[in-house]
Amino acid sequence: MGLLEEAAKPAPDRTAAQQKVGDFYHACMDEGAVEKAGLQPIRHNLEAIRSIQSLADVSRVVIASHMDGSGEETLFELASDQDFENSQNVITFAGRGALGLPDRDYYTKTDAKSVEIRAKYVEHMQLVFGLLGDSTTEAAAHAGAVMPSRPNWPSRC
Repeated sequence: MGLLEEAAKPAPDRTAAQQKVGDFYHACMDEGAVEKAGLQPIRHNLEAIRSIQSLADVSRVVIASHMDGSGEETLFELASDQDFENSQNVITFAGRGALGLPDRDYYTKTDAKSVEIRAKYVEHMQLVFGLLGDSTTEAAAHAGAVMPSRPNWPSRC
């Protein structure tokens, strides 16, 4: 039996750390509870995204998601860490938000494998949009908006 499964078993001699790790692992592995919760845990995020009608709304939603911790990498990431040049100082780091695919090349390369990966990514997004309640047609349209078949990116991307 694995360490996480062992930590998830209730036992009077578990340390506080073992209980926290075990409870977290159990919560993640409880598929019945996940299915029962459905979209409820992310419903407020989805409603905020649906409310976007303007560029100002994008700013409002991104700021709110950073403030409440629900979108910690929405468009960008802010973090604090020790300064690389002086470890006595803790400074702010800013970085780009996460992409759906691992890096830029997955979006821009034109070889057969890259084209195939993007096609499978679109299929995956269609499935996710379907799980979020979209019809097949809506899911395809939304996936196409996220990953257009002929993106209009600047040549320097």
